Order: sequence, then structure tokens, then C-alpha cells
Amino acid sequence: MITIELVGLDAAIKSMSAVLGWKEPALNAAAAAVENQTVKRIVATKTAPDGSKWSPLADSTVASKGTDNILVDTGGLAGSIQRTVGGDIAIVGTNLAYAGYLQGGTKKMPARPFIGISASDEQEVRRVFESVVRRLAA
Repeated sequence: MITIELVGLDAAIKSMSAVLGWKEPALNAAAAAVENQTVKRIVATKTAPDGSKWSPLADSTVASKGTDNILVDTGGLAGSIQRTVGGDIAIVGTNLAYAGYLQGGTKKMPARPFIGISASDEQEVRRVFESVVRRLAA
């Protein structure tokens, strides 16, 4: 499992947990933003959460696949990205057994990280929580 913590949001989450049930919808909205960005990385941008480009496929892989589309063969990986929200936790990930090999790489294949929080993801999560806090304060 990959765990990512957004430092500085703990207090906001805890303060919202007691207020009118806003915590779960806020976590769900934040997780939805991260989920969408993760799928976008897989199908469009082909970049790691830190913005670095993934290594291209080996020529032998391109020859066997018939395409140079990284991390997309059947669409199963992108389609498996989902979010789960419960308590004070929002999780975005996949249950595919092979995803860890894609994320971390192997001896014969470079890592192509797709799970993680990018700078824009973090900004979006902060915007979601700030919006909730503003609504609560109004």
C-alpha cells in the first residue's frame, strides 16, 4: 500500500469531523480530484505525480503491443482507479495485483509512478477543504 499524507490538513479534517457531517463529503470531493488526476496521468499525460515523464517503452514491448502507449493496453488499469472514503481517511488506488510493479518498476522494467499527490492535486485538495470551511463559517 502507498500512503500519502498531506501535512497541514490534519487540523482542518479534525475540526470538520464534528461539524454537520461535512467531513465525508469534503474527503470524497478531494479524493475525486486525486482519482481524476490519476486516471489522467495514465491515459493522457504519461507523467509521475512529481511531473517527470515516464520512461518510454522498450522497442521489444512496442513491437509486441503494436503501440507505444505506456500503461494502456486494455484500459484495465485506468478503469480500476477508485476512491474509498471512511472515517478520517480517503484512499485513491487500484486493486490490480500488477499495479505495484508498474508503480515501482522491476529489474527489467522502469518505474512508472501513477499513484501519488502532485502539486496541483495538493492545491485542489486544499481548495476543497477551504471551500467547506468557508461554507461552514457562513
